[in-house]
Amino acid sequence: MKLPPLRWRHMPLRAKVALASAMVAGVTIALAFAGIFIFLRAELLDIVRQRMERDGREILADLDRAALRAADGTLTITSDMLPDSSANRMIEIFDSEGRTAYRSASLGDHSLDGIAPVTNRYKDAAIAGRNYRIGHFSNSRMKVLLAFPLASHEATMNRILWAAFIALPSVVLLSLAGGIWVARRALKPVQEIIHTAESISVEEFEKRIPQPVAQDEIAALTDVLNGTFDRLESAYKLAIRFSADASHQLKTPVTVMRMTIEDLLTREGNSDDINAGLNDLLQQTRRLSSLAEGLMLLARADAGALEIRTVETDLRSVVEGCCEDGQLLAERRGVTMQFEAPETLLAVADPPRVEQVLLNLIENAVKYNYAGGMIYIRAFRYGKWARIVVSNTGNPIPEERQPYIFDRFSRGDGNEDVAGHGLGLAIARELAVAMFGDLVLLRSDAEWTEFEFILPAVRGAGAVQKKRTMPLNFLAPPPRRG
Repeated sequence: MKLPPLRWRHMPLRAKVALASAMVAGVTIALAFAGIFIFLRAELLDIVRQRMERDGREILADLDRAALRAADGTLTITSDMLPDSSANRMIEIFDSEGRTAYRSASLGDHSLDGIAPVTNRYKDAAIAGRNYRIGHFSNSRMKVLLAFPLASHEATMNRILWAAFIALPSVVLLSLAGGIWVARRALKPVQEIIHTAESISVEEFEKRIPQPVAQDEIAALTDVLNGTFDRLESAYKLAIRFSADASHQLKTPVTVMRMTIEDLLTREGNSDDINAGLNDLLQQTRRLSSLAEGLMLLARADAGALEIRTVETDLRSVVEGCCEDGQLLAERRGVTMQFEAPETLLAVADPPRVEQVLLNLIENAVKYNYAGGMIYIRAFRYGKWARIVVSNTGNPIPEERQPYIFDRFSRGDGNEDVAGHGLGLAIARELAVAMFGDLVLLRSDAEWTEFEFILPAVRGAGAVQKKRTMPLNFLAPPPRRG
């Protein structure tokens, strides 16, 4: 299996700090060794140059003195005439006519004349597989070519290179380990801030990040975050209070309006146009009343004051009663409804709230269906959970809207002509979670739209995890259309 490449921006901050410190240390050591290598090489070559200049000057001086002592002015050069310091050097001497006056035995068949610099300078060359620095020294009488071996110099530089190759990885590894340790210690307060911030929820909104002792950047960050949480808590409580107050204040006038309209509809002598207008007003007041009740319920859920009384409940009877009520709605739209459940399906639930969730799902299944469509309701037990799946034909929920289907005021198809205000599924899910269950969208495609209502079948089962731990296709598919 091919692993995806590890990208720098995807790495944890601790790894970035450790790698950055190792890289900086490695580059620093490498540059330091490079500087030492260049400086030491220049110094060693300067020492070689000074020694060669001294030897060259001594050879020329000794030969000049020997020529002056010669009676006839001619000079035959022997090794005894050369300084002791040049005894083991490769030396080649030419007279003023360019004839070879002396060649050291160590030269063998090689000649320095063809590879030596033309003027009084230095040049590096290989002789018999070894590197030498060749110097040119001359005066009016003769020219001296001197070869100085660089073997000891190269050995020293090679030792430095080996030291660099050994030290550099060690320094990088030590810097990496040290960077990990430093990053872990430095980021530990940040990790504690993350854990504390993650634990702050609606139920524990008053919880705050502990203030560190040191007055540093972490303390400043803690102050900023705690201040942000204070403002969020105030805004959240204000929104809850506003929603509750608004829905409460709406409830009474809307109820009065509805009762007045109903009373007007019972009076005799109204024309058909007046009755039609009153019916429209009555429908809108009912929508307002439903909206106020929904907002009130959501405000209670947000405040943690939602009244839930869970008892051992036979879900079959509850689901069967909801199907009977939903059958009336289905018949008006020409929709067929089927129901499947075991004889007994026990769960820990609040029966009125279960009815409220199921009736919402059935109402949506009818509302977004088409004439001749089908609704299929299955109730069953799987492990420690009681599950109710409501499936319906009809146009699917657009894929881009599916992640937001349970958001407040979200409409599945975006069609404003369909009655509703986008709170039904949000309320249904709040009720399901309040009963330690969940409500999820299983699928929505050209064949079926399926919602699953999950409730604990035994006490102490706990809340449903956000990530499902069971396959979604373990059930037989619902009957196909037609």
